[in-house]
Amino acid sequence: MSFDVRWSGGGTKTRIHDAAFGYEGDFVDGPVSIEFTAQQDTNGVLYRSDPIGQRTLSAGVGHERNGVFFR
Repeated sequence: MSFDVRWSGGGTKTRIHDAAFGYEGDFVDGPVSIEFTAQQDTNGVLYRSDPIGQRTLSAGVGHERNGVFFR
């Protein structure tokens, strides 16, 4: 299996603090595209994502703190 994730960034920076679920972090949103391929070793069958009709609902990259690191 192979994934190719391309995140363009440049979006809004958001800080999230959620005491109820015990995490916080800084995140930046932006457009993303994801392609994948998977090939079965035994018979060579190849599965590939289709870029037609895909849309991004939400994408972001960030730094999260949770568990014992949550303050």
